[in-house]
Amino acid sequence: MKKALKDEELRSKVLNILNMAGFKTIPKKPGDKGEYIVKCAGKSKPVDIWIDYDGLKIIFECTGEKDFSISAFVADKMAVAEQAKAKLVLVITQKDIDEENRGFIKNQGISLWTKKELDYYDAIVGTIGEWARHEIIHFLGLETKEDKDVTNVLSLKIKQPLKTSKDDVYLFAFPPERLLKTAVIFRKAVGESTTYQRILDKTRLPGIAKYLVKNDILFPVDLIVSLSDKVTSTKIKDGSFSCEDGIKYHDSLSNAEVHLLKIPMEYGSLEIIDGQHRLFGFTKVADNKILKNFNLIVAAIKSPTNEQKKDIFVAINSKAKKMDPNLVAYLEYVDEEEKCREDSKLMAIKIVVKLSEASPFKGIIRLYDLGDEPITLKGFAGYTLKSLVGKKGLLRKYYNNDSSEYLKSIRQFFNTLKSIIGNNKWDDICSNRVVSALLMLLHSTLSAIKRKYDIDDLKKYLAPLKSFDFSKKAMKGKYIGASGWRKLHSEMVKSISSKYKEFRE
Repeated sequence: MKKALKDEELRSKVLNILNMAGFKTIPKKPGDKGEYIVKCAGKSKPVDIWIDYDGLKIIFECTGEKDFSISAFVADKMAVAEQAKAKLVLVITQKDIDEENRGFIKNQGISLWTKKELDYYDAIVGTIGEWARHEIIHFLGLETKEDKDVTNVLSLKIKQPLKTSKDDVYLFAFPPERLLKTAVIFRKAVGESTTYQRILDKTRLPGIAKYLVKNDILFPVDLIVSLSDKVTSTKIKDGSFSCEDGIKYHDSLSNAEVHLLKIPMEYGSLEIIDGQHRLFGFTKVADNKILKNFNLIVAAIKSPTNEQKKDIFVAINSKAKKMDPNLVAYLEYVDEEEKCREDSKLMAIKIVVKLSEASPFKGIIRLYDLGDEPITLKGFAGYTLKSLVGKKGLLRKYYNNDSSEYLKSIRQFFNTLKSIIGNNKWDDICSNRVVSALLMLLHSTLSAIKRKYDIDDLKKYLAPLKSFDFSKKAMKGKYIGASGWRKLHSEMVKSISSKYKEFRE
């Protein structure tokens, strides 16, 4: 696991992100002595990072500390921001912030970056550079002068042929520069339950850019977007589309109308459903003429539901290119308890998502296609956990088929193990392979006692593992392959059964 960043390292990382996104900052770069001072209550208060962009003033205040008062920290930084008439962004990477404090921070108009947001923006600016600036401004809830501009676009509105089709599709051409400034992408890595997009693969963009600068370029593939409610559509009344030679066109055009779309140049007016790599390939093109004048073909749907957007994305991408299996698993996550009770796969996914929110697994389970957490959602919610909560599973046999009960019992098992083996060894067991073996050990524990376990049961049967060698050195070359976790489970069982004969695989 990566070490926590100290305050100065953290400020440097945030400053690098903002510099790469094209913001002019004070200080200009990590290591600079220059700082921005705000006079507050008769005192000179230096701010960590100051931005003045398009008339917007933004202050970033960063801390990598773990033990401090949230209320005092927020009050101090708010006073400085109010005096400077600036937007305040807090970057807090180690301190756990409960929902009450998160709500308070949000209600004050303050933006919060945790380690998750920091890693996300670090990955995005490392891929698309200055074009990430529009996304950062948008997610800070700020408006620029450019947002007020409107682009008028001629489009063909095509009615879908089925009676059950509720949404029409607009076809039009749009320059990549304007798409990059207006099209938001809600990636799963930001952590919202309704999102579905993958993180950008930076290795794909240069190849697209290389193709785009050819003299004989032909780029007929389209982008699929949704139009927000801010985009308006007006039908053009003149419908006399006659051909010069008098030939009649196919009557399918009776299902089409010419419309004028009015698209505000505001980030978020459009949302990319499919084609983000095609679009962001243009960020690697140095020729402004291509950025400003190339006609990208766009297929747009007016205000589809989140479920519709996700279904379109999965239908197009699940077979075309292998998706990150972790992201596929997270796309299946649902919070509705009834659905999870009926499907062990959904129940397992929900359990792991909830486990990731608190000790002992907080910060060590990777839920989507970004991050360096050692355990993945796909690995944890795999075969063993699904079996435990399935119709014939022992967790389901001895506990109610309810995610909260499963969570409580699994947390109790792993918290007890952590207290026995200690924090240093806990780091060693944080891997998909060891967790799968330990879930099987949980099954063996229930088999031995034939009822719900309590803390005394767990202390008794898990105590022999205090001397078990979980170190990476001991694991190297052992327990590999698809059945590796089964072999590891067998060895742990041997350690326990040497003292308690009733404990078996």
